[in-house]
Amino acid sequence: MARFVSSFSGVLIILIMVLVGYVLTKKGWFDEKAPNLIAKLVTQVALPCYMISTIVGRFTAKELLEMLSQLRFPALSMVILLAIAVAVAHLFLIDKKHQGLFVSMFFNSNTIFVGLPINQALFGDKSIPYVLVYYMCNTTFFWTIGTYLIQRDGRKEVTLDLRGTLKKIFSPPLMGFIIGVILVLLNIKLPAFLLSDFQYLGNLTIPLSMIFIGISVANGEAIVMGPSGYEVNVHFPIQDIINTYKANTADGLSVINSLQLTIPVEQISNEYNIAPPAYLLMVKK
Repeated sequence: MARFVSSFSGVLIILIMVLVGYVLTKKGWFDEKAPNLIAKLVTQVALPCYMISTIVGRFTAKELLEMLSQLRFPALSMVILLAIAVAVAHLFLIDKKHQGLFVSMFFNSNTIFVGLPINQALFGDKSIPYVLVYYMCNTTFFWTIGTYLIQRDGRKEVTLDLRGTLKKIFSPPLMGFIIGVILVLLNIKLPAFLLSDFQYLGNLTIPLSMIFIGISVANGEAIVMGPSGYEVNVHFPIQDIINTYKANTADGLSVINSLQLTIPVEQISNEYNIAPPAYLLMVKK
């Protein structure tokens, strides 16, 4: 019972922070630039500091070596998921032009923005090493196999930019993780004031991540770019339009031969020239 209450409390903590972002967005506190700013603060400032402060402050060299040896478990799980994703893509006859994107999204996950806050809320700080190990593996798989599969959907020739790939793999959060590991393994002690700075900035990670999700929900930014089997029903007040037209004519008599409605849309484009499905009806922005 105590475990259930603890888990429920963790979920409630997350939902409240998401709700704060949602409510403040509805009240007009955040403009359209706010989500990008918060995302940059989390991924490029708060999260690297969180990695360094967490690893330096809570782990020994022995614990880190044991943790790094467990990389084989997330790697094995992702290989299994990759095999399942390929099987499901063929079983459900996913269009070959979109199989790569489908498979990549199937076996990769959002380890940081969603995974880290939820794991810490549910299982506490002891879950952080496992999240970090999985993050290392997930990031490597996505920017290698994942991007290869996505490129294959939209290009005749698939290229792998080694420099660009390494830059994306060794992102600021992963670099923070690596720096923290090096500091612990080499027994390098950071000055107390610097460690405090890392802790203060790192503590912004989870609240800002949850507020970001709340802002995205409030703005309707959770977009399904290539829905499978989705339909969008748009109801227009046709009768009201006709009645208003007739009411504003001089003699009260009118004949409507045709009624044409247009919906402004934007051209869908992406880095890898992946064509959207033919049944994509509308993209909400």
